[in-house]
Amino acid sequence: MPHTITSISLGQDHTLALTSGGYILSWGHNRFLQLGYPIDPPDNPLPGRKDDEQIQVSPRRIVGPLKKEWVRGVAAGRMSSACWTADSVWTWGTNAGHLGYEKAANPVQVLPRKVTAISQPVIDIAMSVSASAPYMPAELTVQDYAMICLLDSFEVVCFHHDTNFRIT
Repeated sequence: MPHTITSISLGQDHTLALTSGGYILSWGHNRFLQLGYPIDPPDNPLPGRKDDEQIQVSPRRIVGPLKKEWVRGVAAGRMSSACWTADSVWTWGTNAGHLGYEKAANPVQVLPRKVTAISQPVIDIAMSVSASAPYMPAELTVQDYAMICLLDSFEVVCFHHDTNFRIT
């Protein structure tokens, strides 16, 4: 690897690593397309192991729209991922209304996409999922996804259910 890893973020099934060269490596399970790229099916799939087709076992660089960007930070969630540059936030994966763009129009974002609702520099991002207690019946289980961005003005922007709001 030509650059060293300077930061890492762990999702439920995937990992994002930021390098000293300002690019992102990702690996893990891609069932929610949270790795930032599609995975080619294996040449010799194991019989009865269709799920193995969505696993990236070694770190792979995320390129696409981020190819010429210098990434400053990464955040991994259960179904999605995010990163930020000097002036932009980028998200990808399965959208539960928390990625900064409308869920109905973009339920899944394979490649990183710029979040236009943020127009000032970001210091940090956190992605969350909260679920009801494990002993609750399935019909009462709730999963709630959010992305929280800390701006350089020390304001917080929350993306949740296709809306966003500031906390000052």
